[in-house]
Amino acid sequence: MIIVHVLLRVRFFVLVNMVNNNKIFIFLFIILSLISIILFFNSNNNVFLDKKEINVNQKIIRGNSMEPNFFEGDKVNLTNNYISIEKKNVVAFKFKNNDEMFIKRVIAVSGDEVIFGKDNIIYINGEKLEEDYVKDKSFEKDNIGIILKQLNFYNNIIPKNKVFLLGDNRGKSYDSMSYGLVPIEYIVGKIE
Repeated sequence: MIIVHVLLRVRFFVLVNMVNNNKIFIFLFIILSLISIILFFNSNNNVFLDKKEINVNQKIIRGNSMEPNFFEGDKVNLTNNYISIEKKNVVAFKFKNNDEMFIKRVIAVSGDEVIFGKDNIIYINGEKLEEDYVKDKSFEKDNIGIILKQLNFYNNIIPKNKVFLLGDNRGKSYDSMSYGLVPIEYIVGKIE
């Protein structure tokens, strides 16, 4: 920002000396004007990037639903400046009227087809979900009634503005298997 200020003062000096109609001063005025404009827009972008960094908060993991990747007491960075939510991202979200924050992994997004196969295998868009980050892939068939009903209602396609979230420690996780699909507006950030 200081550089922009100095350039503006130099540009003013050149402008004052242009009265003599000297070609060199006209050329300098144009060059300095272009540099000032470029630096101005670049400095605005830097401020924007600084704002992004300010919005990174540290959170402490509670519970064991994301083991073996996140353990109780781990500190993680939560950023709420994200462009999109993608499969396998770890996100934080809150339900309406609840201050408790949950951290889960995105398994499927709007438009994805989700099918539960035999032996706790999940298929996304016809392909077996590969999950090397999962501690325990088993889940109780009795505990997935809500998600199965929702998926059945939507013909196994994740509807617009919803995501399917699971904990990495399936046997110990309270996630979309229990409470169903999560509206994307509940997501408060990504875990980096």
